[in-house]
Amino acid sequence: MILDPDSRWQPLNAGKLLWKTGREITMKYSKQIRLGLATITALIWAATATAESLPEAVKCYRDSTRSKDIEAYMNCFADNPVMIDVSRTIEGKETIREWALREVIPYGDQFTHNEILERNTNYVKTLVRWMVWNAHYYYWWDEKGKITKMSLQYAD
Repeated sequence: MILDPDSRWQPLNAGKLLWKTGREITMKYSKQIRLGLATITALIWAATATAESLPEAVKCYRDSTRSKDIEAYMNCFADNPVMIDVSRTIEGKETIREWALREVIPYGDQFTHNEILERNTNYVKTLVRWMVWNAHYYYWWDEKGKITKMSLQYAD
């Protein structure tokens, strides 16, 4: 028999005692529990994309963006690439460089691939976390592994 310490030696169902104790712990440590769950979720999301091997073109883009290295970033692209940023089409390396220096490189440390959604021989669609948005990044690359086209779109 288990006794309820709050009720002066009255018998208590073991399940009720566990529920009561768990509830007290949850209330006392709720901030730590939420932080722990958020950390676990973030680690699972990060591991999803790394568990699947990213194509070299995507790794190049990811690594150069995270390191905020414009030269490495530009080295990911073929000679005449096309970048579609939501509804804007940006063509050519110099134009992409100017755009990237304004809108990509300064925020590179806030970029994470979370999941590969579609994959083909020279194409992949990924779910990306960019700053506060979820986005779909579509990559196409040539036989040398250089990006020929990208499309950056908000996720559904």
